[in-house]
Amino acid sequence: MELPQQILQNDTAVTEFILLGLSSNPETQLILFGLFLLIYLVALFGNVLILLTISLDSRLHSPMYFFLGNLSVVDIGYTSSTVPKMLVNYLSQDKTISLSGCFSQMFFFVLFAGTECLLLGVMAYDRYAAICHPLHYSVLLSRKVCASLAATAWFLGLANSGVHSGLMSLLSFCQDNVIHHFFCDVPPLLQLSCSSTQVNQIAVLMVGGSVIVGSFLCTLVSYVYIVTSILRIRTKDGRLKAFSTCASHLVVVNIFYGTAIITYLLPSYTAQKKDQVLSVLYGIIAPMLNPIIYSLRNRDVQNAIRKEWVKKDTFAERFTGEMERKNQTILTEFILLGLSDDPNIQSVLFATGLLIYMFTLAGNLAIIILIQTDRHLQTPMYFLLSNLSFTEICYISSTMPKMLWDLMSGNKTISFAGCALQMYCFLTTAATEGVLLLVMAYDRYAAICHPLHYTLLMSQPVLRWLLVVSWAIGSLNATVNIAFVFSLDFCGPNKIVHFFCDIPPVLHLSCSDTSLAELVTFTISGSIMIVTVSLIVLSYVLIILSVLKISTAQGRIKTFSTCASHLTVVSIFYSTAIFTYMRPSSSHSMEDDRVISVLYTIITPLLNPLIYSLKNKEMQAALLNILGKKQHCQL
Repeated sequence: MELPQQILQNDTAVTEFILLGLSSNPETQLILFGLFLLIYLVALFGNVLILLTISLDSRLHSPMYFFLGNLSVVDIGYTSSTVPKMLVNYLSQDKTISLSGCFSQMFFFVLFAGTECLLLGVMAYDRYAAICHPLHYSVLLSRKVCASLAATAWFLGLANSGVHSGLMSLLSFCQDNVIHHFFCDVPPLLQLSCSSTQVNQIAVLMVGGSVIVGSFLCTLVSYVYIVTSILRIRTKDGRLKAFSTCASHLVVVNIFYGTAIITYLLPSYTAQKKDQVLSVLYGIIAPMLNPIIYSLRNRDVQNAIRKEWVKKDTFAERFTGEMERKNQTILTEFILLGLSDDPNIQSVLFATGLLIYMFTLAGNLAIIILIQTDRHLQTPMYFLLSNLSFTEICYISSTMPKMLWDLMSGNKTISFAGCALQMYCFLTTAATEGVLLLVMAYDRYAAICHPLHYTLLMSQPVLRWLLVVSWAIGSLNATVNIAFVFSLDFCGPNKIVHFFCDIPPVLHLSCSDTSLAELVTFTISGSIMIVTVSLIVLSYVLIILSVLKISTAQGRIKTFSTCASHLTVVSIFYSTAIFTYMRPSSSHSMEDDRVISVLYTIITPLLNPLIYSLKNKEMQAALLNILGKKQHCQL
């Protein structure tokens, strides 16, 4: 098997490495991209939720939850040190990482891994103090002691990482630069060094081993005392109740320590594929599971989440008699107030809206037909453009027909189920369009930065999988938001200050606590926006760097002009969407939101056919070709 040209020959100093990842199959890589993106978002959401809950609820200001908060911070850093780079590699097919970037990734990964290892030992000691010495618990784990233990864990994790990174920087790398892993870890890097790694291997066994074995022995001794104390409890129920507080911790300890010991303390006897699978367990899966098995099964945390984020059923305590029954009436329909109540303005709005809707449908349908009929447009760029046009048609059709009907008939009611359906269709197509804008940015990156590999990077299987992932993310975003929004109670006013059912105005009508729904919207939709915007920005940074390498000014302008229209739409779409969905409800102005939403729900779908394709010379040529054929047939 021949290696890529990027692989350096012997006796040449290595300046970058190639991360082979978990698979080299393009279709498998797309599946892994979607899977690990979902896992990463769940891990971030779970750990951020734990941090916010602990900080907001005073009942959780105890040693156990103080350490749990530190563990959540570590888990966020732990997964963020490896997963984002892995996702970028799957998406861009550029698996290279610089020497300094590789060492930086290794430094942060070892830092967070060592700190988590030590925190697990500290949390075991916390359970020992609580179960074996309950009367002295507040003394054994005072505020000062807790701060010292947490600081010690972070310091030892930093020292462990510093030793490994320092020794690694002294090695020479002059042979293969292919890392058979999805991130820069100590064992695979040692295998690539062309100098003696004996000191590094001793450091792994001595320093890394001391951290792992020391914290593991602390955990083991703590549980020996815990089990001894629990066995002294007379009743079976008492023993089960006491031990149940430790069961989840033991599960994660076994996963984390077992895989870490196999990977780091027995490096010479483990296979590369096995190491990769084990690394996924303790480096990605464990941080995702920790919020669940540590906290979400904990009654104190469950009660705190209900208190801080979930609706409070207090209506029966507030009202009595007829007023109580009136306020607890469940709504069966909403009223969409639209953009104006003035009949004269409504007539103008109907005519304008109908004209915009017809132009949008005609423009996007024309793009789809042109791309399907002209063989010169059978390229990845126009394939994505036709799918974007289809998404735009679905996008504007989720809101405009209902708005036009309301303006024409004067009947502005919409059923509860109809409102949920409209919101689902809107959120699905909106998120799908956001992801498609990212895919189109990646297409431009591949065309400009890697023209020789463009057909491979944007092959038909890759395009199909990118399209499936886009719609899957859009559907997931809508499903999660709909589930939380419409699980709320609506028992008061039913007038939606908007022209369609959107999340902020609907939440404004709920008579129950909307904190959890707002948090979910902020986290899920925010994660999609932040990830897509970040990757779009990254794509354009790389594009600009490539464009600047072009020697002539005319060549630079010509190359970058293919991206200017895309940047314009991205700016309009994301700025208005972020302004609408990423603000807390207290800062929402319904009037402002209605005006802003017109931009990204109506104007953007209208402009996209113009700024993406009708200004494109190839599209113009295809259109003139079809018109010429029609005139010829008529003659």
